[in-house]
Amino acid sequence: MTPYCHQEVTDEDGHLDACNEPATTTRTDPEDGHEYPVCHMHRTRSPEGA
Repeated sequence: MTPYCHQEVTDEDGHLDACNEPATTTRTDPEDGHEYPVCHMHRTRSPEGA
């Protein structure tokens, strides 16, 4: 089973959704310390600057 990116992104309509690109790496959430699968675009902080 391929892991999918868990980064939350905002779509064109302003709705929050999971990225769902195939994950290539993981990122540790600084708030809860858990590792989440993420795609190459979301290896670092989210593009929205959240």
